[in-house]
Amino acid sequence: MKKRNCVALAAIAILLMAALLFTGCDPMDISGLAGKTPDNAPNMGTLRLNIGGSNARTIMPNALDNEFDSYKFTLKDNTTKENIPGYIGLPITFDGSIGEIEVPEGTYTVQIDAQIDDVIAATGTADDVTITDQGGTANITLNVIRSGSGTGTFSWEINLPAGINALETAKLEIYNLAGTALHDPQPSQPDLITANEGTMALPTGYYRVVITMGKEKHQSRVITEILHIYQGMTSSYTPALTTPLVRNIFDVIYFLNEDDQNPEEEEHETIQVNWNAMITHPTPPSRISEGFAFLGWFTSPTDDTTEWNITTRVYNDIKLYAQWDEVVLPELEVNITFAIPGDIFDGLAFDQPNYSISLSDIGNGLTINITTNEDDWDSTTWELSYGGIDPVDLTSVTHTKTTLELDAILTAGISEDPPILEYTVTVIILKDGYTYGGSFIVTITQ
Repeated sequence: MKKRNCVALAAIAILLMAALLFTGCDPMDISGLAGKTPDNAPNMGTLRLNIGGSNARTIMPNALDNEFDSYKFTLKDNTTKENIPGYIGLPITFDGSIGEIEVPEGTYTVQIDAQIDDVIAATGTADDVTITDQGGTANITLNVIRSGSGTGTFSWEINLPAGINALETAKLEIYNLAGTALHDPQPSQPDLITANEGTMALPTGYYRVVITMGKEKHQSRVITEILHIYQGMTSSYTPALTTPLVRNIFDVIYFLNEDDQNPEEEEHETIQVNWNAMITHPTPPSRISEGFAFLGWFTSPTDDTTEWNITTRVYNDIKLYAQWDEVVLPELEVNITFAIPGDIFDGLAFDQPNYSISLSDIGNGLTINITTNEDDWDSTTWELSYGGIDPVDLTSVTHTKTTLELDAILTAGISEDPPILEYTVTVIILKDGYTYGGSFIVTITQ
């Protein structure tokens, strides 16, 4: 079988040689084809990468700060939409913001992932990047995507107005937004700053920053948008304060308005409010005992349609006036009774304020009782004083809401040298928000 094959092959070779000689062609030199395969290697070009900063309108870390510790490079074919093998998450280094890598010719989407501690912290892409044998360029802006759970750094450098060399009355306020919403911010303690640049460590999260420079009631104020703090990264801010300083703190003056002819005769209180802030009213005085109920704070002393709305924000100095409603006081009849053993004196009134008692009667005990035409009242305050000095401490004296026993304290006063012979007793009764009271004098006779 092998012999037949060899004979057949030899016959074919002889026929081929004969054909070549018959046609007059030179025989083909095939000696050089031994061991050769087609060259399928692609043409290559240099891809130049330009990395830009963070793409955000808010204060975020800047990719040019070189805070990322590594970069990964991925190449995707625009036609097949498939990543190119060998160029998926390929480590790459940058000289500042510029890097280069050799890639096959073609049109691609280029992606750069920047990492901190082996976790992607920022990413950026460039579409339709064409590479030829002359190379190509991809301009990529990194977007920070990771906040982390640790701390980052906020740095600021304030551009001062002309003629101002230092921040002598400036403060920095940080408002924690707990997200991206600007409602219900929680302010931190404002820090006074005396240098126009500095840094501050903050937990990762979202903040609003307010930088204020002021003199008296005038301020120059810069409010940022949202400050993003990312773990292990620095978010930088360079504001410019304005000059001249603008009025930014306003006075809110409260008048009691007790005199219709002169509503500003008595000032109750003055508070200062920042521009665009809302007012927290002071506590109004009580005039119930005078027969007047407080209605509210108004921008007019007489027009009851001008009550201040507490949600209104302040942009200038303001005068507010208390308005009052006259009320009819209930008639409360007060009866004061002095009692010593074997003797009672009824009907002592505040318009008949003097009562004398002998020293011997005190020895038998002295009690003052109060009754009214009401079944009960809210509270009673007793006070005892002598010689125009502060009230005597009644802690050790037996007293209730309706009764005061004076014999012990009067006896002690008589024993002093010189003896105390005149005492002022004051009683104040509170009923349904109305106050009644008065004083009377007890004189000791020896």
